[in-house]
Amino acid sequence: WVKSYVNMGAMSENSRHTKHFRKDEYDPRTVADDGTPGLRTVPDGELASVRLGNWLTGSEAERIEYKYHVDARSSAVMMLKYAIVLQKPNDSCKPNPGFLLRVLDKNKNLISDCASADFDYRAAAAAVDPTWHESHPGSASDVVKWKDWTPVGINLSAYDGQDLTVQLTSYDCGGGGHYGYSYFTLHCTDGKFKGMKCGQ
Repeated sequence: WVKSYVNMGAMSENSRHTKHFRKDEYDPRTVADDGTPGLRTVPDGELASVRLGNWLTGSEAERIEYKYHVDARSSAVMMLKYAIVLQKPNDSCKPNPGFLLRVLDKNKNLISDCASADFDYRAAAAAVDPTWHESHPGSASDVVKWKDWTPVGINLSAYDGQDLTVQLTSYDCGGGGHYGYSYFTLHCTDGKFKGMKCGQ
């Protein structure tokens, strides 16, 4: 594990924690075979995103943790969006490239089943889900599965006054030859509907 922030710019393959602000930027490893752009690095409605990991191999893994103090009056609902890019490994590559999201309480226990996402390449390849796509950035044999921006909203009102930990992890395959990385955004809301009128 790298225990410090490593950012050499969004285009550097050595960066492991990068910020993305451009609304017209697409991840180059998710472009379709016909040249159609794939994954936008900043989802609709967001100011920016963070990329966790890179497209280098070597059994690298990255984790970032956020301490989140729950104030039910101003931040009762946590809104997180994530996207994943996983390169197809060979059969001997264990574990497969993957991604893990967890929201933990003060005792490091998962707060609910909804507060977790756990994907590796094998699960992505088997998924019947329209948010998963396939691209071939290097050649027909270079297969990448990528998950488009996926929102997660968690009601935290039951944890008012508590400190939670939001933990995100991206990792390459254990054999060292295939990459995995992710993007995410994170913010909160009071969970109240605003500007609504009867019938809307």
